[in-house]
Order: sequence, then C-alpha cells, then structure tokens
Amino acid sequence: MFNFVFFSFLVTVLFLLIFCIFDIKYREVPNYLVFLFFGIGLLANLIISFWLWEFSYIFNSLLSFGITFVLTFVLWELGLFAGGDLKIFVALAVLNPLNLNFFRSTLSFGIIKQPIFGITMVIASVFSVLPYVLLFTTYKIITKNYFKTIFSAYFSKSNLITILNSIVVLFLITSFMNVFSLKTPLILLLLLSLVLVFLFSNVHTYSKKLFYYSIIFLYLVLFVSTSFIWSTQTPFLISNLFSIILSILIIYLFILFYRVTKDKVLVQEKEIHDLKEGDVSLFNYYLINKKIVSKKSTFLSAIKEMLLGKYYDNLMIDSRKAGGLTKKEVTFLNESYDNRLVGNTLKVKVTIPFTPAVLIAYILLNIFGDVIWLIL
Repeated sequence: MFNFVFFSFLVTVLFLLIFCIFDIKYREVPNYLVFLFFGIGLLANLIISFWLWEFSYIFNSLLSFGITFVLTFVLWELGLFAGGDLKIFVALAVLNPLNLNFFRSTLSFGIIKQPIFGITMVIASVFSVLPYVLLFTTYKIITKNYFKTIFSAYFSKSNLITILNSIVVLFLITSFMNVFSLKTPLILLLLLSLVLVFLFSNVHTYSKKLFYYSIIFLYLVLFVSTSFIWSTQTPFLISNLFSIILSILIIYLFILFYRVTKDKVLVQEKEIHDLKEGDVSLFNYYLINKKIVSKKSTFLSAIKEMLLGKYYDNLMIDSRKAGGLTKKEVTFLNESYDNRLVGNTLKVKVTIPFTPAVLIAYILLNIFGDVIWLIL
C-alpha cells in the first residue's frame, strides 16, 4: 500500500536539500523549484483525498497554506523574512499541514492535530539557526578582534545611564507589587516590566526632567501609601534589589551584545560597483530634493512610521527587507554613485544561508514531534 507519510517526508527532505545547495552556493533558491515543490504538495494531497475518499487531507493542506501564508507575509512585511523564505515555508506547509512525526521515536512528544505545522516550522527554524549565528559571530569577534568595540559599548556613558534608569524603574515596579501584595504570574510581571521600562525610556529620551520628576513623584506616592494608607509592608527588600540588578544586567548585556554584533561585527563595507542582488543595506536610503539621505531604521521607529503612513515617503532602499537589494535598487545605487550622490562604498549586513536551518528544524520536529510548543 502506498505510504503517504513516507512519500511526503522523502519529497520534503529532498527539496530542502536542493534548496540548501542553491542557498549556500548562490544565495538564492530558484522560484521554479519552490513552485514545483508547492505543486507536488497540493497535487499529492488532492490525489490522496480522492483515493481514500477522505477530504481532510486537501482541506488541511489548503488551511495550512492560508495560515502559513498570512504569518510569513506579515513577517515579510516587517522585513524579518525574505520573499524566498516565505515561499519555501508556504510550499512546505502545503505538503505538510500536520507534523508527519515520521520517526515516531520514544523521544516524540506527540503532534498537534491542527494544520499549523507551518507556524511550528517557522519558530523551530529560527531556533535552529541561532547556534550557528552565535558561533559565526564569536568567530568574527575573535578573528577581527572586536573585543574593544564590545567593551566600549558596554561601558559607554549613555548605556550606563540607561542601565541605572532601568534599575530605578524596575525597583519601583516590584516595590509597588510588594506593598499591595499583588501576586502576578512571572510572565505577566516580566511583560509589564518590559512595557514600563520601554515607556519610561522613551520619556527619558523626550525629556530628562519629565522622566526624573515622574520617578520622584511615583516614589513619593509609594512612601505615602506605605506609611499612611494601604500597607504596613516594607516596600524595599534587599532580595528584590539584587534580583532586579542581576536580571537587568544579564538582559542588557545580551541586548548590547546583539546591537553591537548587528551594527559592527556582522557588517562589511562593499564597493558600490561590487553590490549584487540580495545584499542587505545597513541603512535606509531616501531621495530628498535630489539628494540621497541615509538613515538608520529601528524596528519600533519603522512600525511608528508605518502606522502614520510615512515610512515609504521618498524611500529608495529599505534596509528592513531580509531579501536584500533588488536589481533595480543596485542599478539606482550605481547611478547615484556615478552622479556623485553617494560615496563609493556601502555598508551591508553579513547574512548567512537560512535554508539549512529549515532542514534541521524539519528533521528534528519529525523526531521529537511538536516539542516546540512545549518549550514555549
């Protein structure tokens, strides 16, 4: 009897291996191969549905296509995914709406019965690529001697002030929690803390006086509420202080390490005439009054400008696009250089092939089942 699970697993692994070869060698996966993979998946589920007269196969395939497309399209719009990644995940989800759990080993944690394997693959692929990124970054730091750059970033005046301000804010939050005896789940407390730290950091950026006046006012409210109104509990606990400082330092060290590696270590300068499709610019480039203006775009600033409908105003090169420069954009930069509107070099991000992580994630999920949801 025809083994549909074996067929689906074999076809998926074969196509992912081919994608890896193209991605590593050419940094691009041909569209015709992805569309062929998509077509085989759709046709296979349609045939098995009629053969077994069980239409859940094609229904799950189409539903998986819709769910995965929406998720990856949003990630693509946010610049977190390249268009090629979107197509690969969608094609994979069509043939694999559910986790095949092919190996069914004793290590398997079971599978989810809803057609969301495409989402599971996206999450697992990101986790799979992280170790390689960390090793590659460490290699670059050692070989290029970036230790001084990282050390300078950690102990810059602005970063030290940010750490101290964050400690003050988080200590205030936990003190209020202690005074009012609020029992909040750890994950909610963490989310609340992150939101408030982000809010107060923006207040500090907007007006230092407003930030410090607000903090002083809130601490006065805390003292008054402790002394006269609500609670007799001690608001400030030494254990709270140490745990907050340790947590903030660890989190902030990781955030700074990420920022430095993203903006310094994993960046290279390329001659304008050496640029090619797929290179990812570090900066956005705008054409304003016949002049090229570069600007660093952060995730939050991009979201804000998008909500206001201003992000794409005069934008010529979008650094958020994981797919990198198009042929048209490369031509634009070359022409701008010839007209002396830009310099002779451009800072581009160092990128790594992503499809090997997709292959690794797929095999691991077929061994362990949908374990990714247990981790989350």
